[in-house]
Amino acid sequence: MSSHVVPSVAAFTKQGVGGNRAGVVLDAQGIAANERQRLASQAGYSETAFVEIRNNDLRIEFFTPTRQIDLCGHATLGAFSLMRDNGIIRPGSHQFHSTIGVHSVEVLDGTVGLWQEQRRFETIVDSAAQKGVLQSLRLSELDMKGPLHISSNGSAFLLIELADDGALSKILPDFEAIDCLSADHDITGFYVFVRKNPADIEARMFAPRYGIPEESATGMAAGALALALYRESGFHRLSVCQGHLMPNPSPSLLMAEVCSASKVLVTGSAMLCG
Repeated sequence: MSSHVVPSVAAFTKQGVGGNRAGVVLDAQGIAANERQRLASQAGYSETAFVEIRNNDLRIEFFTPTRQIDLCGHATLGAFSLMRDNGIIRPGSHQFHSTIGVHSVEVLDGTVGLWQEQRRFETIVDSAAQKGVLQSLRLSELDMKGPLHISSNGSAFLLIELADDGALSKILPDFEAIDCLSADHDITGFYVFVRKNPADIEARMFAPRYGIPEESATGMAAGALALALYRESGFHRLSVCQGHLMPNPSPSLLMAEVCSASKVLVTGSAMLCG
């Protein structure tokens, strides 16, 4: 059994509070995959990052409480913030390897940003699928606005736009149904959102398929959403608030800036938890 302590870092904090906690193991060399999974399950955070540093090359693997995933936004912010604060890296541009390739990160004194590229985009027009999604959230057709989209930049999400924030707050998720639908569409989970104005978003994310009933900040989903809305309306910058409607609220703030039809930088603040 490993004796590794798993520090936690709150990523995408809002005015110094809230955010989404990620576990970060900075000395992950030699920890086998099954032991990483055990540590992630024991830590209980939505994701835990395992960092390996070899000859100035960085590799990070990500585990939810139930399985390994390819890439995670808030755990990346947590890992690079902790490395910066511990003097392992300096502010500037950095890269790391994941299970799906090489990724670029921008590290500043107070924030970290992860560059993401769109890998998949499709619109779901099947009415039966739409009905199933609404039933899984216990919403009606009147609550929904626009078509359903699947957008992926390393993790795939079903993007569900609702008519107003009242609909967002009254969601009663059927986690078993969301789990089944997520498996059917090969996605991480449901990213449900409302546009307060063209550039300000309120969102919720449900990913029971990966052992995450509801997540307080989802950097990959925010990037996927920003790219989808850029396709539709050309907005380059989004501010996303998430986590405030959870049973145990943890307000989060995510900033997304699109630089092309397929590339977005998602940025936020992070801090070590006590």
